[in-house]
Amino acid sequence: MATIGRALGLAWTEVVLTDGSSASMGEVTGDPSFRVEMRSGREMVGEVRCGPERDGSLDDEERQLVATLAGQAALAIANARLASRIVTAAEEERRRIERNIHDGAQQELVALMGRLGMLSSLDGSVPVDEVGALQSDVKRILSDLRDLAQGIHPSVLSDGGLLEAVEECCSRLPIQVALHASSGLREARFGDDVEGAAYFFVAETLTNVLKHSGAQSAAVSLDHRGATLAMCVADDGVGFVPASVVMRGLTGLRDRLAALGGDVTVASRPGSTEISGVLPARVVA
Repeated sequence: MATIGRALGLAWTEVVLTDGSSASMGEVTGDPSFRVEMRSGREMVGEVRCGPERDGSLDDEERQLVATLAGQAALAIANARLASRIVTAAEEERRRIERNIHDGAQQELVALMGRLGMLSSLDGSVPVDEVGALQSDVKRILSDLRDLAQGIHPSVLSDGGLLEAVEECCSRLPIQVALHASSGLREARFGDDVEGAAYFFVAETLTNVLKHSGAQSAAVSLDHRGATLAMCVADDGVGFVPASVVMRGLTGLRDRLAALGGDVTVASRPGSTEISGVLPARVVA
């Protein structure tokens, strides 16, 4: 922007981002004579503020040049922020899994090894009830490890595909969930990244329904047409005003879909909420 400011003969230029950071060329004095919003898609990134031209005023062509460069800068900034959020989310998830393994299954296995050591030192036969208790402990630890693995990537998703994994997810919920899928989706396989993003979109959105909506029922739709996969989760809960709620829980979903060229939209009113996602998705098998 400094180059543009000098090329157009502006007294000053300033870029102010939504995170509060800013940069300027020249001494910023008075009100800007021209402003351009920096947007990447629906995301507001910041604003370019232009001071007066030293000789005359900006014509339409010069204003369009500033707008074009502002759009390019906004895209670069939005991509950098997205990459940062994805890296942060991945690191947080890795740490969560590490803590769960260390504090849960690992400690259980250490205790189990100690009990086995005690049994090996006993003379005579091992008590039957002690063997039964150990078997129960082993089953519980295996179940815990399977749950951790499910949080990373469900085996049913790898083995059976997207529709089968979503069916299994819906079947575990304590509310009624109607599932609709477009023709041919059961046999269709997509890339691992697309299947993972679509599955976790549905799973995490349904989790939010249970936590926050007070819904009695929900509906899930999966629709694959051409090269696009559309997902929608609707519920009959209390609803909310999207503009007045900080939906931090959706940030990770938006980032995950955006990284694949997709998007997430929210529509809500009293008694109904719909969260929709769309992904570029070509059948690979």
